[in-house]
Amino acid sequence: ILDAKYSPSGCYRPRAVTADDSGNVYFTTYGSSNGRLYKYIYNQTNDVYTFAWYRQHSDNQTLYYPVGVAYDPVNDEVLVSAGYDNLSYMYVSRWDPDGNYQGKWASKIPTCASNYCRPMGIDTAVVSGSTHVFIAYYSFNNILANRGRIVEYSSSGTSLNSYYADSLGAYAES
Repeated sequence: ILDAKYSPSGCYRPRAVTADDSGNVYFTTYGSSNGRLYKYIYNQTNDVYTFAWYRQHSDNQTLYYPVGVAYDPVNDEVLVSAGYDNLSYMYVSRWDPDGNYQGKWASKIPTCASNYCRPMGIDTAVVSGSTHVFIAYYSFNNILANRGRIVEYSSSGTSLNSYYADSLGAYAES
C-alpha cells in the first residue's frame, strides 16, 4: 500500500517501475521539464511504502522524457532510459539509491535514420558478475533497419549486441 505523501505537484503520467533488492520502488513520470524519477521506501514493520524523494529534469541532471527504469544490482544504481525524437536527448542516466546523479551515457543508435528510434523499456541482467543493460527501441517509420530493436549494453554504455526485427517480424542479431 502506498501512503498519500508524494511530491508537491503529484505523480504525473507514470511510465515505468522497478524495485531494488530491498523492496524499494522506483518509477518515472513522463515529460520534458517535468520528467521525474521517484523513490518509495518499503517499511517492513508497517508493510507500507513511504515517499523518499524525487528528482526532476534539469540541464545537468537530465531526465528529459524518461520512459524506462531498471535497477542494476551489481553497481547498486537505478538506470533511466530517456529520449524523444531528437537524437541528442537519447541517453541512460545513472542514480544511486539516495537519488544522487552518477552520470549518463548516450543510447542513440547510429544506424537509425534521422530521428526515428526512441528508447523505451530498459532492463538489466547479471551475466558472470557483470551487468548487461537491454534497451528496447521503438521506431515509427518503415525503413527495415528501424522497425525496432533491442540493444545490449555494458553497464558503462558500451554497445555489445543489437537485435532487430526483420521483414517477417523475427529478431536477428546484427
